[in-house]
Amino acid sequence: MARKRNSAVNAEGIVEVIRGPRVRELDPDLAALRKVPQFEPLIESSLAPQGFNWGGLFSPTPGAKVNELPFALDPSPSIALWEQCRAHIQRCADAVARDQQLLAKSMTNMDEYCAKLANTVTNRCYEAKSQNEKLMSVTNIKKQAEKTGNMLSDVLISLDKLSPLIPPSDRLSHPDNEDRYPALTKWLAARSKYEEGS
Repeated sequence: MARKRNSAVNAEGIVEVIRGPRVRELDPDLAALRKVPQFEPLIESSLAPQGFNWGGLFSPTPGAKVNELPFALDPSPSIALWEQCRAHIQRCADAVARDQQLLAKSMTNMDEYCAKLANTVTNRCYEAKSQNEKLMSVTNIKKQAEKTGNMLSDVLISLDKLSPLIPPSDRLSHPDNEDRYPALTKWLAARSKYEEGS
């Protein structure tokens, strides 16, 4: 069957078909897409090797088989790295827990020491207050002693003034009255010596 294409008949009567040049215009969008660099995954997916499938989107996917992968990465270095990370984190966590225990113990000891110190200060304040009250009583006793001394001095002055007016046997300076009024005679003699010395 002869085709209506460019053809030529040679001398032997054989028809030779000559194909004309093919000129196809490329879509500019497709040309722009082909210029975009493409990246392929390191490991091709074994779950859907035929590509995206709507039927398998909502159905359970079969388990991946290692034999279906064109190549696989060795997980041993990654596992070793994560084990080292886990061991390092465990050591850090142990150190932090140990430091927290020491810190908690130190804080407990500090709380006990502060409580003892507060009790000691409170007791010292109570003792100081008690001693102050005692000192106040001593001050009162001193005032009373000064008052008593002034009264005794007045009594001795009065006795000195009365001595010339009473009989000699009743005077405190008489030897027989030393046993009857020992304290008064003693105070009177001491006052006389004090006045003679001053």
